[in-house]
Amino acid sequence: MLLVLASCAHSPVGESWRQGAADQPSFAEIAADPGAFTGQKVILGGEVARATFQPEVAEIEIWQKPLDSDDRPEASFERSQSRFLVRCTSVLDPADYFRGRPITVAGEIQGEVVREAELRPLGRFHYVYPAVRYPVVDCAQIHVWPMRWKTPDVYVPPYSPNLRGWRGYGYGYPYYHQPYWPYLPPR
Repeated sequence: MLLVLASCAHSPVGESWRQGAADQPSFAEIAADPGAFTGQKVILGGEVARATFQPEVAEIEIWQKPLDSDDRPEASFERSQSRFLVRCTSVLDPADYFRGRPITVAGEIQGEVVREAELRPLGRFHYVYPAVRYPVVDCAQIHVWPMRWKTPDVYVPPYSPNLRGWRGYGYGYPYYHQPYWPYLPPR
């Protein structure tokens, strides 16, 4: 029975990378001093924050998130510790790397990159993004996960006709009472 349950977990990362990254440090340790872990094999994941594609290299900035047993980034954003940068010399399809897309990367830490403070647009205004230091990981293996669509949290109760028009049954919490929607004036 245990073998059946263990075989249910499916990671897109190869077994050799999983064994090489078995003793990887936590992301907080990597982010604090990326240079100390240069050459260390890691498996990291998160959501794409920004991607830039140039002829020889693609750089993907990723919000780090903890990985579950399938090496998929967890959906909770509250546990993100920082960002990291992935550099790929292989050909990637830019349509796959849009903002918010979950991604898992297996590779070696190449060091760090320091981004200077810059003025970028944020909606109709300009915002000064502070200087940051990101760990840089090469992409020996990269996996883009399909999006999980969220279902709405609002329940619309069924309606029935009566003398005053369409009226809700008046369900309590968590079903929201909408007694006059759509509103029809009395006759």
